[in-house]
Amino acid sequence: GKGGKKGSGVRQSVVKLHEIGPRLELVPVKIEEGVCDGKVLFHKYNTRSEKEVRQQDKEKKDAADLKRKRREAQERNVERKRKHSSKGEED
Repeated sequence: GKGGKKGSGVRQSVVKLHEIGPRLELVPVKIEEGVCDGKVLFHKYNTRSEKEVRQQDKEKKDAADLKRKRREAQERNVERKRKHSSKGEED
């Protein structure tokens, strides 16, 4: 209490808060799955029918399949060239 100890008493301070501007009301415009490259889950200004959504999903799947096939073909070509070049060195 009132003895000579420091920090034993409760200090009170007066704090006054003033609002300095308008409050912001944020409205979501676009929500994507993932970051900048995922499927659009919600868009405030652009709506699509179920048919359009299914078509876009199919196009993305087809593009991913094509990319996978190209990568596999490239890997086979690199392996074939690696084997061919190593045979040439042995002769």
